[in-house]
Formats: sequence, structure tokens, C-alpha cells
Amino acid sequence: MEMKKNNYLCCFFLVVLWPSSLAADLTMVKSPNCPNKCGDVEVPYPFGIHDENCAISKDIDKNFLLKCNTSTGYPKLIYGRNLEVTNIDVEKATMSVEYFDSYDCYHKNGSSSIRNNPYIRLSKSFTLSDSENKLFAFGCDTQAFMNDTQNNFGSGCISICNENVNMSTQTSCSGLGCCQTSLPKHVKYLSVTTTSFNNHKGVHSFNPCGYAFLADQNSFDISKMRLDFKPEQVKNPIVLLDWVVGNNLTCKEAQSNSSSYVCGENSDCYYSENGGGYQCRCKQGYEGNPYLKQGCQDIDECLDPKIIKNCKGCKNIPGNYTCKCSLGMHGDGKNGNCKGFRFDTLATGLCLETKIPLLVYELVPNGTLSQHIHAKSSSSSSAMLRPWKTRLRIATETALSIDYLHSFAQPPIIHRDIKSTNILLDENYTAKVSDFGASVLIPPGQTGIATTVQGTLGYLDPEYLTTGTLTTKSDVYSFGVVLVELITGEKPISNGVRRSGVKSNIIQYFVSTIRENKGERYVEKIVDPNIVYDESHETEIETVAELAMKCLEGYSERRPTMKEVAEELVWLNKGNNKCYNNSQQNINEETDQLLVIDHGDQSLVSISNTDIKNHDQVVEYTTIDVLGYDGESSISLN
Repeated sequence: MEMKKNNYLCCFFLVVLWPSSLAADLTMVKSPNCPNKCGDVEVPYPFGIHDENCAISKDIDKNFLLKCNTSTGYPKLIYGRNLEVTNIDVEKATMSVEYFDSYDCYHKNGSSSIRNNPYIRLSKSFTLSDSENKLFAFGCDTQAFMNDTQNNFGSGCISICNENVNMSTQTSCSGLGCCQTSLPKHVKYLSVTTTSFNNHKGVHSFNPCGYAFLADQNSFDISKMRLDFKPEQVKNPIVLLDWVVGNNLTCKEAQSNSSSYVCGENSDCYYSENGGGYQCRCKQGYEGNPYLKQGCQDIDECLDPKIIKNCKGCKNIPGNYTCKCSLGMHGDGKNGNCKGFRFDTLATGLCLETKIPLLVYELVPNGTLSQHIHAKSSSSSSAMLRPWKTRLRIATETALSIDYLHSFAQPPIIHRDIKSTNILLDENYTAKVSDFGASVLIPPGQTGIATTVQGTLGYLDPEYLTTGTLTTKSDVYSFGVVLVELITGEKPISNGVRRSGVKSNIIQYFVSTIRENKGERYVEKIVDPNIVYDESHETEIETVAELAMKCLEGYSERRPTMKEVAEELVWLNKGNNKCYNNSQQNINEETDQLLVIDHGDQSLVSISNTDIKNHDQVVEYTTIDVLGYDGESSISLN
């Protein structure tokens, strides 16, 4: 007996739940058997014709169910009793209907001839558009007035003239033969009345009637009116109606009841200030009918000729699209914001008409870092690098650039030939790393790669030189040599006698000097005499020197990463004119902000030839002497 009772209750619950779920579907699905047009007018859901199952639920508003009147011979779509519908815009939630004009005509003696004062009354989901409709009046002895049933508002305008006005030359109504006024919000009932001051006695010969009507200002053409028109010659004006679903419901209230909420997938809800209810619109990147369950479909922007004209490698994605940046660039290709790292030079072209292919690079006008470090002390190039802060800034910019190659490029890149001649200075003396001919991509899941030893004597990682295994720490070592150059002003390898009086490798001299003077002041023994600094800078110089020592460790495991090097230099730069923050998050953000390259006209200045047939063998760069070249030896050990 208990079993039967439970079965009965279970069936009862099914009966109660089924109609609810069915009702939810009916608000968002239109039967394929429903007609979509009446004459030339499209009838999209939530509207329908004849069958109530073709329109949205009558509980929302029965007037979404329209009539297609064929009795006149040509089908006319009718809203309410007698308003002919000329257009329904689901996206804007508007409906255009033909309205009637108010007129007031007189005989020559001033007696009344014929008059008409129409009114319009809308159902709860429809409202006269306050933003698009205006009251227009025409005549030389005309007063127009409009009001609602409750007399909540009243408004009008006056049109006066003593002679005929040629309306074909008019673009707006200023009061001379024509006047206009605006409509307030929330108007669902409207009465329009036309009257005269003097029964058109003085103007009857060219203006026997006064006219007034509400009209959509975007569809009404003032120039088509004439003051001598008879009532039958005046074309019915088009009035725009705003419509909503869920009368007096906000979006939040509507969305709280999923069974009656009518916005479909990939759509958003908007509250109408004029209609007092909510409307549905497809999300950006989608188009279609937001009132159908799956009515909003993705737009394939890559089929648009205007988009693909300026979008390389256009790829459509749900609700959007992407554009590829040129090789070596990154960023938002869709908006033309492709970026290259600010501290890396940009290749602007490739010439294949020569025996050996030529790469063409952007103009970097202030030469190489090496030129400025090793210039004669009396030269302007040397003067630029005299302030210690300038050298520290250039070191920081270079470190950030190499860190970008190691940490942010996908896949990571080992430069393999970091040296002062490959660090160029632009018009603002901002450092840019160049010459990627020897660079190697790090395969996914690996930290290094076995390859032919290649690089420049004096900058080569000794571990890479002996093992043939290239890692990101090889670039760290080379950068350590650059730091030594910036501090000492000496070349890594020199045939001349150094200022210490000893003909030696500067790296050996630098390392031994610091080790022998540990705990003592040693800056004067290693620093370039051309550098301008004060006591407050000595600690910074010592810190950079210690950082260089770490980079020059013989075993790569003991060297810091470029990220750690960059962080240290960024921290030292705090308070400099170029502000850097020392938190990792800010370093990443600031590095990304430096990925900017001007794609304007760039002179073809630096040209390099590259043997691109075998990337693992010799890649020699012969730079035309525009920026200068110091003759350093590039080597390759097979």
C-alpha cells in the first residue's frame, strides 16, 4: 500500500513539472510552420501572424500577434485595429507603423471645410519613441497641439508666414511655414489637434489647410511637403514604436525567473528607460534574433572585405576574430597594435636578388654601444656615456631585452652572440639588441641544445666552448662581459697595453682585482676614468661589479638567470629618470610596455648577409660600415 502511494506522488510531481519546462521552451522557440513575411515586411519572433503559437506568449502582450490583411489585394501587416506595420527591427526593438495626419481646412471665406484630429493608443509593451519621433506642423496660419489622455503633458508649436514658402529648399522646421517639437518619454496614448488663428483667410490662395502629425524624423522628408497640398495629397507619416518584453520588469527581475525570461543564448538584457521593460540584444560579435533560443549566431568577420583588407591571417573565433602580427612581432594585430620588443632591432626587409640573401634593418642612428665605450675621451660619443647612470640604464635595458628572449618569447630564444657591438643605440640612446643570425630556439621541454660552438672571442661562455652545450646561461656569461666593458671601458680582448700596465685579458684582471680587494674599496682600480660618478654611486658600481662576477662564473649552474640579473638592475635604477619597479609583476608589466616599435618610414641603414642554408654552421655577419664595425672575431668550431 505504501509502495502505491509513493508511485502516485512521483507521477504527480512529473505532471506538475512538465508544463513549466514546456512553457519555458515556448517563449524561445518559433515553429517552422509560422509565416515569416506579410507582403514585403519581415515578421520576426517574438512577433507572429494569425496563430498565437507563432508569437511570444500572450501573457506578455497579445499584440505581438499581428494580422496579415489581404482583403485589399496586397497584403498589409496590421498592428492593433488599423495601424499598418512597415518594418520590425529586432536588434533595435522598434516597429515602424503608418500613422494619420491631423488637418484643418477652410473655404475661401473662412468657413470650416474639413478637419481630422487622430489619436493613437498603444498596448502595454509598446511606447512611442521619444528619441526618434517629433511633432511636425505645416501652414501659414497653423497651431499644432498634442497631449495624452490623462493630460500629463501638453505641447505644441506655431507656424506663421505671409507668403508661400518653398519647402523643397528646407531641411528643418524653424517656424516659417513649418514648425516642430519633441515628444517626452513613456507616451502610449497621443492625440494631435490642428487649429488656426484666422481660418487661413489671408493665406488661403496658397495655403488652405494646416497640417500636424507625429513622424519618425529619420524617415520624414520635409522637402516633399507643399503648403497648397490637399489632405489626400499628404502621405501618411511613419511613426516609430519602441517595444519591450516583460513589461515593468528590470533585467535582474526578469533573469531571476528562468521560465519566463525570453533572451536566448549569446545575448544580453537591456532595460528600456522609455518602454519600462527589458529588451534583448545579441552580444558583440554575434548577430541574429536574440529572442530565439539559439538565434544569435557568431559573425565570421573574416568574410568581411573591409576587415580582411587590414587583417593579416584573419582567424574567426566565437564572438570575435584575431589577426596575426608579422614574424618577430606580437600584440593585438586586429587593432594594428603589433609590437616588437623596444630593445630589439627590427628587420624591415629581405633582398633575395643577390648571391647571398641580405637582411635590411631599421635605422638605429647612434651606432653601437662599443663605439661609445671605446671612443676617444675627447669625442662626443664618449661624452654621452660619461654619466654612470647612463651606463646603468643601458645595462638595464639590455638585460630586460635578453630576459624577454629567455622568458617571454615562445619558444624561448638564446641569442648566442651578446656583445657590445650588437647593442645599438637609437635616437634617444635607448639600447637595442641586434643581430639574431646566430640565435637558437629552445625546443619545448629542454633547457639547452647541443650545437656547433659559435660566437665572438672574449664573450664566449667557457662551458659552452668546452662542452658544445648551449643554454640561456651562455647569454648570461656574455652579458657579464658587457657589464665589465661598461664598468671598465676596456675591450674583452686587446692587443694593446691596458691602463694597469699589464697586457692581459680584461676579464681575468677584473675578477682578480675584485677578489684580491674583497672587503676594501676597489672601484677606483676597475672603473673607467671617463665615467662621471660620486660617492653615492660607488655602492651601485660595486653592486653591478658583483653581479658581473656572478654572471662570469665558470660553471653555468652558479650563474643567475637573466630574470634575476634584470631584477637586480631594475632595483638599482629606482629613482633614475627611467622609473622601474622591483616587483616581479611590475617588471613583467613594464617589459611589456617597452614592446613598442614605430612602423613609420625607416631608412635602410644596416645591411647584413647571412648564410641561411645551414643554421648550425658558420653565420658570419659583414656589416656595411654605416654604423661602424670594430673587427671583432666571430668564430665557429666544427
